[in-house]
Amino acid sequence: MSNPILLLPKEIAFAAENAGVVKANLDKITVIALSILAGVYISLGADFYTIIISGNGFAGSVKLPAGIVKLIASMVFSLGLILVVLAGAELFTGNMLMIMATASKKIKVQKMLKMWCIAYVGNFIASVLIAYILFSSGQYKSMNGNIGLTAISIANAKCHLTFSEALIKGFLCNALVCLAVWMTISGKTVTDKILAILFPITGFVAMGFEHCVANMFFIPLGLLIKYSAGNEFLLLVGKTAGDFQNLNLFNFFIGNLVPVTLGNIAGGAIVGIMYWVIYCRSNLMNADNSEESIKQLINVGRRKTVRYPTDGTVLLYSDDGSTIKGKLKDISKNGLLAIFLNKKFQVDPSEKMKFDITTNNDQIKLIGNTGVLKRKKVYNTLCYVAIKFVSVDNDNKKVFYNYLDVLKKIDMKKSMALN
Repeated sequence: MSNPILLLPKEIAFAAENAGVVKANLDKITVIALSILAGVYISLGADFYTIIISGNGFAGSVKLPAGIVKLIASMVFSLGLILVVLAGAELFTGNMLMIMATASKKIKVQKMLKMWCIAYVGNFIASVLIAYILFSSGQYKSMNGNIGLTAISIANAKCHLTFSEALIKGFLCNALVCLAVWMTISGKTVTDKILAILFPITGFVAMGFEHCVANMFFIPLGLLIKYSAGNEFLLLVGKTAGDFQNLNLFNFFIGNLVPVTLGNIAGGAIVGIMYWVIYCRSNLMNADNSEESIKQLINVGRRKTVRYPTDGTVLLYSDDGSTIKGKLKDISKNGLLAIFLNKKFQVDPSEKMKFDITTNNDQIKLIGNTGVLKRKKVYNTLCYVAIKFVSVDNDNKKVFYNYLDVLKKIDMKKSMALN
């Protein structure tokens, strides 16, 4: 039964899978429009982040510790994904979860890739456009150029990453982004969804991971400031173009955008694949948890060895010639279980031993047989000994091979029930 407050992980998996089916079948105009909106929303969150970072200690205000500022700025960056989820938009990185529907063969790979490509292009166009609009607004000159300096410094640092660094940071970033999207599916209220987004997104930004769509805004904005703001701005912030030598188109596309995108794809896909393996395959995790199903699972998990209670006595003979008499408790395919009063009888696990079995009706007596001690447990004055049967010759004559042979000598009907 579905939880009225939130969806459980199994229910999230099927909801995510079905969402992938819907996304794959949207018409191009709808996908393009939603993708442009996602680029706008993420860019606004990125700009919000830049302004918070820039304002720390400005114009005599209290200068907070760097960690606190980073935390606050990372939290406000969540605005982007909050708008994507609540207002509705198609974000390239979040759409990695579509791989669940593909794995279940509900959509074709071609449809998934087509959706990804359209979303990527739409996100890129919108992000660059917002970067240009904000640059044209002159926002970068605010706070005596601090906003512009922060923006160009962020872009330069991103272009300074090695290919492997950008790839790994992209992987970790989108694993968290897709987990945030995953958890929003569980929530049924606006508050639920915002809280589900807040911590994963704050975490990836604070830890310095790389998001390809955010970088489609951060780096173009830095490039616009570097090449179009003019020397007047650089003099205002006390910098030269040489201070940002890593910031160029080659490093933007090849050094950052390509590896970050590949990392984002891998990180998001691994989240989707893992949850598909856990919940969407035909396995126990997605079984119907009805009372009848649970009973069947309990029966499957119970011990299947049938034990046949048998009255009689057992005589054990040790290598030193001593003998101990015990009461036969039961017989199964695992051997016999007997109870002895003398708990001081010394036997070691796996020790081979001779034993006689005599039933109380005195109709049979198996003499000179050999077994292997499986276990010995002592409780107070009682000693429980389990012995496994082995094939034995007695005066070159087979006495018995296994427990069925023993039971056949005791009760044919019961032995057939065990067979």
